[in-house]
Amino acid sequence: MRSVVTDFIIDSIIIVMENYEKTPDDIATFLSSLLGYKGLTIYFLTLPDRILAARYMKGQALVP
Repeated sequence: MRSVVTDFIIDSIIIVMENYEKTPDDIATFLSSLLGYKGLTIYFLTLPDRILAARYMKGQALVP
């Protein structure tokens, strides 16, 4: 099975973990665990990706 996650989602999860007072070791364990998922691709958003997403949110972007 193949899956994709963005770096933005990973960062969002880390923020939630911090809000729940997880330790830096807990966060490091989470991040390390991502390396073990076969078929998981981490997509690193570019600035143009983020601009397109903002336009999409406003209904101004076309999605392929």
